[in-house]
Amino acid sequence: MLRSNSPGIFWSDKEKDLILKKLGEIVRHKRAELKISQEELAFKCRFDRTYISLVERGLRNISFTNLLILAEGLNTTISPPLSVACQNKE
Repeated sequence: MLRSNSPGIFWSDKEKDLILKKLGEIVRHKRAELKISQEELAFKCRFDRTYISLVERGLRNISFTNLLILAEGLNTTISPPLSVACQNKE
């Protein structure tokens, strides 16, 4: 959503929440494809298991560097998950 009175791109809090939830669903789906637990993924990425849980539930706004680490732990790149998560944010 673009604000008419300010330059640049603006996403509402609702849109941001939807993107984080979608990203979390993608992470959960990819982890399930690999048949690994949250604990195993966390160990691989050197994260806490609760962090993985928060990301999967869309409750954590993951940093770019942690997203790269997580993608590597899931044997993927960030491109497909990001493009899917940002589609249909409404």
